Amino acid sequence: MIAGDRQAPPAGPAAPRIAVAVTTFHTPQDVVVAMLESLAVAACVCASRWPGVSFDLTLVDNTPGGTDRARLQALLDRFAPGGEGRGVEGRVALSSRLLSGHGNVGFGAANNLALLDRDADILIVANPDLVYEPEAFAALLDVFAREPEAGLVTPAFVEAAGAGQGATARHVSHLCKRYPSFAVLFGRGFLPAGLRRGLSREIAAYAMADKPADRDWWDPPIVTGAFMAFRAPVFRAIGGFDPRFFLYFEDFDISLRAARLTRLHFAAGVRMVHDGGDAGRKGWKHVRMFSASAFRFWAKHGFRLFAVKDTPPRRVSG
Repeated sequence: MIAGDRQAPPAGPAAPRIAVAVTTFHTPQDVVVAMLESLAVAACVCASRWPGVSFDLTLVDNTPGGTDRARLQALLDRFAPGGEGRGVEGRVALSSRLLSGHGNVGFGAANNLALLDRDADILIVANPDLVYEPEAFAALLDVFAREPEAGLVTPAFVEAAGAGQGATARHVSHLCKRYPSFAVLFGRGFLPAGLRRGLSREIAAYAMADKPADRDWWDPPIVTGAFMAFRAPVFRAIGGFDPRFFLYFEDFDISLRAARLTRLHFAAGVRMVHDGGDAGRKGWKHVRMFSASAFRFWAKHGFRLFAVKDTPPRRVSG
């Protein structure tokens, strides 16, 4: 299952305990299988680099009445068997549990249920539509070991550059953002391409197109909720996600709150594939949720009609 020779562990503190939360809502079978398979492989590779590392995976079933319980439990039993001390091919401590029956409480609240009570050193929020590169978790631990100031790490995302171009033809991007304005969010999400050209400079600034995806850098104002790796004391100190954000902008909000306590770090070597999407592609229900969450975000952090710029965090001392 693992290719390559065992590598010596990096110098530094003992290998940490990692808790991963993945929230599902009628997520297709092939998507969950691909995620679990790649997570198991990446966990094994991590254990070869960091002997003694442990993974605690929580799947959160947000379907009403827990209608996905049986299907998700069967997948966990197959790819990430639960129970203390059990693991993938005996090579990594990978325990799991399923939370189900609580209903659709929203993305942020679901991750709070999964992570706030975990006895772990690193807390990871991850979408179900991720496929991890084998070195992803090992590279993540390397970052935390060499960058003690980093309290929240965001990865690089990989996608094929085009059909028929081969496995090496890949595009790597970050999903970091500057503080959003109304004009940029509306133009980016809902205007046709021809009308969007007038906002192209502002949209590029919002998406931090001036920042590289092939090397590390510090202090993105906002990072994506598709994958967030927190030092556990940071996540606990800010109380996790604000549950008032049912869907959308919970990652914007928690990024700004985390930046008041710690530093955010983009890690180019932590890589995975993400199949995301815009609210505008998902129908009017998602457009309404997106809009409601956007105005909730601005009500909490401040409204901007046009300007897009870096917002220095109000760092809390002590």
